Amino acid sequence: AMTHSTKDCVERPRKKGARYSGKDIKPDEVTVDMAYDYAGKRDHWAQFDPAAHMDKIRAHEAEAEVRRKAAQQKKLGELAARERKRERRGKGKEGGEGDSATDTDTDGSVGPSDDEKVDEAEQVIIGQDVKAPAGKAKASVRNLRIREDTAKYLLNLDVNSAYYDPKTRSMRDNPLRGSALADASTFAGDNFQRATGDAVQMAQLQLYEFEAYEKGQSMQMNADPTTVEMMNKIYREKKEKLKDTRSNKILEKYGGQQHLAAPPKELLFAQTEDYVEYDRSGGLRAGKEKAVAKSRYEEDVLEQNHLAVWGSHFDTTTFRWGYADDHSTLRNSYSTGAAGRRAREMAAA
Repeated sequence: AMTHSTKDCVERPRKKGARYSGKDIKPDEVTVDMAYDYAGKRDHWAQFDPAAHMDKIRAHEAEAEVRRKAAQQKKLGELAARERKRERRGKGKEGGEGDSATDTDTDGSVGPSDDEKVDEAEQVIIGQDVKAPAGKAKASVRNLRIREDTAKYLLNLDVNSAYYDPKTRSMRDNPLRGSALADASTFAGDNFQRATGDAVQMAQLQLYEFEAYEKGQSMQMNADPTTVEMMNKIYREKKEKLKDTRSNKILEKYGGQQHLAAPPKELLFAQTEDYVEYDRSGGLRAGKEKAVAKSRYEEDVLEQNHLAVWGSHFDTTTFRWGYADDHSTLRNSYSTGAAGRRAREMAAA
């Protein structure tokens, strides 16, 4: 050919070239002008002809049509064989009964016999395109609903309601959350179904199986669920027993059993059911005044004839605490009253 050199030729090399022998001269290739830039050199669809691809599609459709006709002929043959077998069986029964069938009193309405009842699994639709090979199990689709039930995505048409995934047919959140129909609805979301019944226990068993596998134990919940459940039960019992034993040893060594009992919730959250009503000025109008929380130490204990407790006064000149009645900063000193306070003010001035 004139479009390529001998080095680039893909034909079988000859002992004597065609240009010298003049035999079996190959046609020239079709040359297409291409843009030899960066994008043109890397264009995977360059010189692509859609007409050639349509030829492949037609060939594939013709092959599929031949297969469909062959499958249809096979189904027709199976149906014809089944009908012939049923007819032979019916003739045998008629010959065995004889004249007894003529003596039977009938009302004219005869129902179908057992032979005429064809099983639904044996009924074959002529012309049906069966893509799955013979002997293969049918694929089951999850999350199918009854036609009488309302679809999940039609329970609440608000665009801001629960998200519906059309690929998996799942709606995890409750579509009627916060509405008046939430209690009357039978669907509360897929997450609600996963958190009820034995779903939580199944998830715990799977988690135990994963943890046991990481520690070297070979267990399979799908193949032997009874063993996994029994091993999990033994593990939980041993864990509780070990926990109780450890806590008992700590209590025996250090004590503190009385601190394990939880105090009442009224003390924990400082909340009671007592009704108290106040006026605008903050005074008590109705109910019982809330008790002031006290510390573990003794309070309001007057000593040495004082009218105020220690720490009720702070002297800004000496930066010391004292008594408010006589401004004394000496602890456990005897009270001198107003006269002692005046004397200390005059001395400080």
